[in-house]
Amino acid sequence: MTSEGTLEQLQRDIQSLKDRAAIQEVIMRHCRGVDRHDVELMNSCYHPDGAPATAPRSSTHRTRAHAVSSSTPSGIGTASRSGTSTCSA
Repeated sequence: MTSEGTLEQLQRDIQSLKDRAAIQEVIMRHCRGVDRHDVELMNSCYHPDGAPATAPRSSTHRTRAHAVSSSTPSGIGTASRSGTSTCSA
């Protein structure tokens, strides 16, 4: 392999790592939004026209995020922003 070919391969490898890190950041942001019941944070993970693959076809990501955040009964293993959890069961 020539030095030019090696350089091109390194550039592709670096771009692949940067893409992977960006995807992981979106996944972590979505998880944080679910944990905190933060609809806006969850919505920030989707393209404005996008919807999660698990949503019904007529649903948008905004209604899906709202459904996820409002479906957990209060007091059942939910974490507060201070990091403490509550359990009334």
